[in-house]
Amino acid sequence: FLLPHNSLRVHAEKKRHRLVEQAAAGNLCNEGSLLVNRGGKADDKHDNKYTLRYRIFRPMSLSSKKAAPLVAIHGGPSLPSDYLEPLVDVIPYRSIILFDQVGCGQSDEPKNLSDYSIEYGLDDIEALLKKLGVRRFHLYGHSFGGMLAYEYAKRLAELETTDPYDDEGCLSLVLSSAPTSVSLLDFEWERLQSIIEQQADGSNPVEEQFRQQHICRTEELPEPLERAYSRAGSVWVGLDAVQGFECTPTSKQNNLPSLLIVHGEHDFCTPACIEKWDEFFGRRKRKKMLDDCSHHCLLERGNFYGETLESFFCEYD
Repeated sequence: FLLPHNSLRVHAEKKRHRLVEQAAAGNLCNEGSLLVNRGGKADDKHDNKYTLRYRIFRPMSLSSKKAAPLVAIHGGPSLPSDYLEPLVDVIPYRSIILFDQVGCGQSDEPKNLSDYSIEYGLDDIEALLKKLGVRRFHLYGHSFGGMLAYEYAKRLAELETTDPYDDEGCLSLVLSSAPTSVSLLDFEWERLQSIIEQQADGSNPVEEQFRQQHICRTEELPEPLERAYSRAGSVWVGLDAVQGFECTPTSKQNNLPSLLIVHGEHDFCTPACIEKWDEFFGRRKRKKMLDDCSHHCLLERGNFYGETLESFFCEYD
């Protein structure tokens, strides 16, 4: 999640011109956009269509039958997809689709709060897949993006036309440092922060200690994450934007894809935050805790993280 108290946000002017950033040198990347609808009435005083920007790495493999594309959903809310770019380096061969959710990054940032919701986020994912013609894919969500990823997988599972033996649709699901409850995550954040405050000797700011212990255990903030903070949204942002939201189970559990849960040993998304996924998926799930990692395992142990994910995806291609 984007830091709920905005304590580590990089205060940089948001670039308004079209920005082409290449995370993985040598990997072809196509950029595009689509208009997403917020379903307002004709007499509404504000515009109900907004531009959502996306990128496709290795676009030539988008329709591959051997390695289905990966659709990656960033967290925040409103922390853009820049920090997920290293996925391209550690997951070879397959296409990877990144997009900035409405409200951050290169996508439009509506000022009307009524234009933001979980359901709108799911509708946008659906619209993007439809535009790209992607019919079979692996779904990945980090932090709050994991909650969105689950809710979208649940939406697909509850469709009357869902066939568990169909080789199209969502082939597998990865939830990386993703809680089932925002309130529980907030509680764990505060609990861990209070421990640091009690142990603080004044030599290092509490916020920076928390970052180095529970958010990203690198000496310096990795460039992709720093860039994401500098381009984060300012309207629908942080835990307050989704306060009280909880994922709920579905009666169509057997239609859900197989699940891999990944989290860090020192993650502020603690085991208590992810334990309910066991109830939601039953036996169709597995867990992997990465030693000496926190909330951003991708940026801490990238190669091992990528190997873990790719091995899982290959089972369901």
